[in-house]
Amino acid sequence: MMALYDAQNNKIGIIDKISTTNGYIREVILLSGRKMCFAPGELIRDDAYSVRMHGVCNSYDYARQSTERAKKNDTVKFGMCSVSIRKVIFNDPATVVLWSDGTKTVVKCGPEDKFDMEKGLAMAIVKKMAGNDNSFHKVFKQYPKKKKKEPGSIGSISDMMAGLNQAAAITTKTVHELANMAAAKAEKGE
Repeated sequence: MMALYDAQNNKIGIIDKISTTNGYIREVILLSGRKMCFAPGELIRDDAYSVRMHGVCNSYDYARQSTERAKKNDTVKFGMCSVSIRKVIFNDPATVVLWSDGTKTVVKCGPEDKFDMEKGLAMAIVKKMAGNDNSFHKVFKQYPKKKKKEPGSIGSISDMMAGLNQAAAITTKTVHELANMAAAKAEKGE
């Protein structure tokens, strides 16, 4: 697997296909489907596993065509997921987020929870970033069972950070598994 990085060493995504012209990388298609074109010399191959944008790139991102048309409806662009929010529906006890990639994420309050729009939106974003399945719940259920502390105390913030770090690790593992599955399918020609 080869990864694409920007000039500041931020990972953009896993490369699915590369097209070259006269020895220069001219087009990159990521596993997410994002297609980017580059001028000669804008991309440099660091090693067998990474390609880096060199300086300021004037790449044309074909994936932006559809999102630019609906830009007025976007509230946030999530680089990690390469999607934007199209619409949020708050309907106690559920929060539903419709994404620019055509998917939706639904989160609901537990029976003991009080409906909170901000928390619902935050949990929907976390769920989407964690693969849009319920595996992220394990982290949020594990840490609150520890000794309860007063809201806003230093201990509860460190517990939340530990939980978010664990959620990030689960997300990374899930992304790697999905990339490996996609690579295996690509090799089989599926």
